[in-house]
Amino acid sequence: MNRFNRAAFLGMALLLIACSTSNKPDLTPTVPAPQAVPETGGVGAVAGSEQDFMLNVGRRTFFAQGSAAVDDTARVTIAKQANWLNANSQWQVKLQGFADDPGSDAQQMSLSQKRADAVRNELIAQGVSASRIRSKGYGHQRLVGDCAEIECKAQNRRVITNLQDGTQQ
Repeated sequence: MNRFNRAAFLGMALLLIACSTSNKPDLTPTVPAPQAVPETGGVGAVAGSEQDFMLNVGRRTFFAQGSAAVDDTARVTIAKQANWLNANSQWQVKLQGFADDPGSDAQQMSLSQKRADAVRNELIAQGVSASRIRSKGYGHQRLVGDCAEIECKAQNRRVITNLQDGTQQ
């Protein structure tokens, strides 16, 4: 009987092993492998596109009241723009300067042109070809906000960097 018990036990063990390796479907939930985040911050902008520039570089450079001086914050923005433009030479640039500062219309037109020219000069100093850049001041036309609060008015003291493909003038 001892042999019979051993044989029965061995048979049961083999049967259990066979059942555990059957072709039953695996019901364990699968987790998809993590995807690499695109360099564009995950929004799907094509590298070198206008959307890439707007989302990952930034097109607005801001100025202090009554000033066309490029401060450290503006310098960081312009450096990112210059790096991107140097890597994507198919684009030309139109710099649009704006002002919302005390003074006459003529003074604001002059200040906005000085701001656009200041950004232009910084881009050129960082290797962007002058032939790719145009600048124009618009004074207090096209305000972001017509308001009295300093935080709101500060948004109007800016230069917008607009990309244009090589065929636009």
